[in-house]
Amino acid sequence: MKTRHLPALALTGALALGLLGCSDAAPGVDCQGPRAVCQPLEPIAELDGVLAVEGKYTVLNQDALDGDVAVLTVLITLGEVMDPGRAETTAQRAWATAAEVTAPGAALTVQVRAEAGATGPDGQARLSVGVGEDTPGRVQQAFALLQAGAQSVSGHSAQVPDAAAFERLAQLAQAQRFPVELRTGDGRLRYSSSNVPEMDGIELLLELAALDSVAKASLDNSGLAVVASGRGPSQAHADLERWLRKHEPLRNEELSFILFSPSYDILVEGWVGDKKPSYLIPEPVSLPEGVAPWPQDPRAPDCTDRDLAVAATPSDAALGSRFMQLNVQNISSQTCALEGLPAIRFLNAQGAPQKDITLEPMPHVLVERIAIPAGASAMSAMKWSAASTTLDPDVTTGLEVRIMEEGAYVGVPRMADGEPETLDILDGSKVSVSPWVQAMKGWGTPRPAE
Repeated sequence: MKTRHLPALALTGALALGLLGCSDAAPGVDCQGPRAVCQPLEPIAELDGVLAVEGKYTVLNQDALDGDVAVLTVLITLGEVMDPGRAETTAQRAWATAAEVTAPGAALTVQVRAEAGATGPDGQARLSVGVGEDTPGRVQQAFALLQAGAQSVSGHSAQVPDAAAFERLAQLAQAQRFPVELRTGDGRLRYSSSNVPEMDGIELLLELAALDSVAKASLDNSGLAVVASGRGPSQAHADLERWLRKHEPLRNEELSFILFSPSYDILVEGWVGDKKPSYLIPEPVSLPEGVAPWPQDPRAPDCTDRDLAVAATPSDAALGSRFMQLNVQNISSQTCALEGLPAIRFLNAQGAPQKDITLEPMPHVLVERIAIPAGASAMSAMKWSAASTTLDPDVTTGLEVRIMEEGAYVGVPRMADGEPETLDILDGSKVSVSPWVQAMKGWGTPRPAE
């Protein structure tokens, strides 16, 4: 039957409950399984630095017609002071020996794991790492981390006692060019990356750990997470936010952060050093092809509610999002200027405002003063995520819009194909809104209110 070989993994409950073959341990190896499976493991016990060998043969599925499916797990125990290079060589030789084992009448998967160090209260050895042809160097790296001061090592993850060991092990992994996950035993610091550690990220975490206002700090591929301590007034949290925003960006690249309260409520989100990705940097809006920009007229007076009429287009949908735009027409006899974002109220069928609606400015669109010629129309784009209405929640059936900060809210009819239109903007929704612009590439041309 075919033999499959994989790196070692912890046995799941289902595996542990599998049917065992007949126990017939081979000499020199503590092995539970048929002699034909256990005996080939004997040479592993004679390898350099091996203190013990355990094997376990488990039948996962019995099939008299096509043959059984089984797994052989092999655990080798090494001395924890063993030279990392020697430990790697021994582990790979143990793997090569175990990989040749076959089980008559069964498709066999072989798993090998190396352990070292005293077993702790949790039943785990100080070092535990899978061995296989697709994990070269992993055992050597694990031993190097353990001997450099790690309290425990599992795979490429190491627990350390303090900030000094945190830095020391990061420097080791960086020098030897292997990825590592580091965490302090008290949970205050954590670093995880699929790449070789970047020391400026490690240094940022160490700087945070030295602040009284920080309880925990974590950096991984998704960004930086900081938990504020309970010490000090809320002003300390504001100071911590400023510290993050003023810190030098790492490698002059964008790094997002989330600042949590001691109870893990999100206090603020931002970017270290205030260095944002390009898509979050506001820029002047791109006009549709063939649309000439209006002249800038610094002498144009500000628009008033009497100068403008507002209308809304029917909504559109694509890829799980909804789109709509508000149009304002200058119905006065002269050019007037408009700047900023509209304020919007979303009303349910009873005419009551929807609860907890959040209006978020579109981050990539720059707020600019536009001079709207008499009779011309400007627009504001709206976008939100589609929501399910199968449980008959309150939906938006009406809009009230305040065009400018000093203006008043006015009702905006919602019509589609001659019928009143409802919007799947529910309680708690977030709606992204652009500032007033002449037009926007990819959106409809603003048209006069009807």
